[in-house]
Amino acid sequence: MSTQSEAVLEDKLIKQLASQGFENISIKDEESLESNLKAQLEKHNKTTFSDTEFKKNTKSPRQRQCL
Repeated sequence: MSTQSEAVLEDKLIKQLASQGFENISIKDEESLESNLKAQLEKHNKTTFSDTEFKKNTKSPRQRQCL
């Protein structure tokens, strides 16, 4: 079995996922992470969430107790 660098392995994985229809996106901050999560949940559940509904359902149980 040959060895390869982590960078080569990562590059191959990204190319494989792209060939399967996955998009390469850039997550720069918490806001873009949450926005992508909301978009993916809506896409895969074939629904839409209001901003209020999304924020309510993505808070941890501890954060909900403080409301």
